[in-house]
Amino acid sequence: MLMNIDLKEFDGVVAVGGDGIYNEVVSGLTVRELRDHDQDPDNPESKLSQLKLPIGIIPAGSGNYTAWYLNGTKCPVTAALRIVMGRCVSTNIASLHQGNKCSGYSGLILGFGLFGDVMRDCEKYRWMGTSRFKVIPVGSVLNRRPVNVSISYIPTENKRIQCQEDITIQKPDFLRLTSVPVTNTKSARDGYKKRTVSFSDFLDTPSEWKTAEDRVVYAVDTYPITMKPDGTRMAPNFGGDSLELLITGKCKLADHFRQLKAVDDGMSSCYDFEFVKKIQVQRYRVRVLRNKTEDFYLNCDGEVIRLEHPEFDVRLHKNAVQLYGKPNR
Repeated sequence: MLMNIDLKEFDGVVAVGGDGIYNEVVSGLTVRELRDHDQDPDNPESKLSQLKLPIGIIPAGSGNYTAWYLNGTKCPVTAALRIVMGRCVSTNIASLHQGNKCSGYSGLILGFGLFGDVMRDCEKYRWMGTSRFKVIPVGSVLNRRPVNVSISYIPTENKRIQCQEDITIQKPDFLRLTSVPVTNTKSARDGYKKRTVSFSDFLDTPSEWKTAEDRVVYAVDTYPITMKPDGTRMAPNFGGDSLELLITGKCKLADHFRQLKAVDDGMSSCYDFEFVKKIQVQRYRVRVLRNKTEDFYLNCDGEVIRLEHPEFDVRLHKNAVQLYGKPNR
């Protein structure tokens, strides 16, 4: 539907569901935006402008982490009120390409290796409901498998770019909750006509690619909504200047469990382990080496994507999305 309708007749899109539904809305609007500007979604070099319509999320799924990070609660009533208020925050997304074809877009998590296997295993036990996310990952970690890879990346540099930070829509209309067209909010739509090109577009030259030292890893992960230390806890950070590339190298199983427990508890020290490397990047590529008989998977916002080619490419698109809401910080 998003591919054919006139988006000028709408003030926003409201997704009722979990992180997977949000991902589908982002993916649809992103493909539409690229095509409207004669850009090929399957070309990882395509330049993405800020999406025309802001997105609201009313949590009704399994995880609802995006709504939680955004509003500080998973309460659907709070989310609906934030949408009506019309206040927005910019957030990043990451594109995923493999074999010269777009495999998807991530607004929350993109995990390869362990987190891809965890989500693949959880999909087999959907009949368990949300309890599968507490039980199945333990078995996945016990059966973790090292992967031989080559990782290259474009590091973030201190280059300045002007971008929209935060806007308020004038005269919000309750009809936005159902995405019904309204005719008296032209001033609201005008606020989104300013185009914003991804910060990464200014950094993508071959000379800037670097290679990570790690060759045997358990996980390669990134989060478009980055988590930053706030006292003893981690807090969500929307619209950061980078993707934080997290590489989990060889380690003892007990140490790995301890690190994952710290992540689950939201501790600010959860990545302060010698086997976890953090790199601020604009883009990265992972090539799987000498693994011709195994299947590998990616966790893209809770959806399982099978690795169809030995290499995949991930790119930051800074402030590509406007979300209804305001983080509590």
